[in-house]
Amino acid sequence: MRQSDTELGTPNIVFSSACHPCWDKACLYFDVQPRKLPIRHDQTTLDPAEVAAACDANTIGVVATLGYPATGRYDPVLQISEALDALAAHGGPDIGIHVDAASGGFYAPFQPDAAPWDFQLPRVVSIDASSHKFGLANLGLGWALWRERQYLPESLTFQINLLGGEPAPTFSLTYSRPAAPVIDQYATFLRLGRPGFVGLVAQASKVAAYLAEAIAERGFRIWGDGRDLPVIAFGTHGPDGPWMRHFAAKLRERGWQVPTYTLAPDAEDTVVARIVCRYGLTLDLAERLVRAIDDSIGELDAHDGPLPDIHRDGFAH
Repeated sequence: MRQSDTELGTPNIVFSSACHPCWDKACLYFDVQPRKLPIRHDQTTLDPAEVAAACDANTIGVVATLGYPATGRYDPVLQISEALDALAAHGGPDIGIHVDAASGGFYAPFQPDAAPWDFQLPRVVSIDASSHKFGLANLGLGWALWRERQYLPESLTFQINLLGGEPAPTFSLTYSRPAAPVIDQYATFLRLGRPGFVGLVAQASKVAAYLAEAIAERGFRIWGDGRDLPVIAFGTHGPDGPWMRHFAAKLRERGWQVPTYTLAPDAEDTVVARIVCRYGLTLDLAERLVRAIDDSIGELDAHDGPLPDIHRDGFAH
């Protein structure tokens, strides 16, 4: 238990500026100092050396992201673990890693070439994952896993016996929840098995590789190439946000919703478009998307004069 902030200092947690907003919320709610490392134009994931340098005696953990929302990239969890090992070996603090695998938790386990990122690494003490992204379950189902029970403090659990019988421990932030999503996930595991998920991941990765190559051939800069999550994030080679937004609007006119947004705060002058290759996106559909990209580029290139305002009409599925 902490004695006082005067004696021990304010606890801090190290994560990147491109992390999900939930980490900012957690720091605010639990009075923890966020140490946010920049994700710059020349770097799309955490730098292990910078992670180790940001840790001190008051660091309570490092967050590594397995699948950034903006680019689909995986933080190098193995290299971050090795950097923290070296830090501890030279007398520095012994820091654990939480892997935020909300996006990649149901994808990376089925990739044959994914680097170690989970409990294979002794320094990884906890993992979270969302089932509704690549786990094929209903929206709202998520998981939190701890390496050992010691990493879930007793102070965070409560004993309840409202349903009768012996008191049962609970640590959830909400109370009554339906069991249907859990049963849905279990049924999907039984139906597909590991071979089924491996096949789905292989197909999505194949489609992502095709799209990344096709988009790069058309002169775009690639920020996420689909080698981690099947996500292609791309933009122009210069600060041309308005053009990218018009490009997305032209794709929308052709029936494709490809969102545009700025990158993390340290690269926020960059506007990218993002394509997520879900399991239903076949190569045939991807080829149609590439044709729509060509048509949209051609229409914008043929436009004489300044681009007009973008009108956001309803989308017809």
